[in-house]
Amino acid sequence: MQKTITNNGCGPLYVGGRMIPPGESLVFEEAELPPEHREAPAPEPEAPPPDRLAEIAGLAIKVIIPILADLSDEDLARLKAIEEAGQKRKTLLAEIAAVTLDRAAKKLDAAQDPAVPPPSEPAPADPAAQDPAAPPPDEPEGPAE
Repeated sequence: MQKTITNNGCGPLYVGGRMIPPGESLVFEEAELPPEHREAPAPEPEAPPPDRLAEIAGLAIKVIIPILADLSDEDLARLKAIEEAGQKRKTLLAEIAAVTLDRAAKKLDAAQDPAVPPPSEPAPADPAAQDPAAPPPDEPEGPAE
């Protein structure tokens, strides 16, 4: 690959053992250029971060079981999918199912909390509770003839 170097200064510029007079340019091969005139190498792509759940799935069951309570519902579902696609350890799959079921039961209990009574239907209107000055609903208003 070639690169053009231009001398924009007032005095001569020395690059790669060659002199470039002021106001002139020279074409160099990449190998001839000193490091300060070479193009920066493209950064190597970073490796994706390791999948935390895949690492957890690779651990022993006795290490994984205490961790299950700290995982979100989505992480539990992903861990279950990883395990089903991989080692298929029945004990671990049963523990994941137990934690998921326990969480669902707690959510259901919270939704049916007895401290908050369920909404009841409105009671029928009681005619005795109406305004005493108002005429009864069966009697016509106004003077009787």
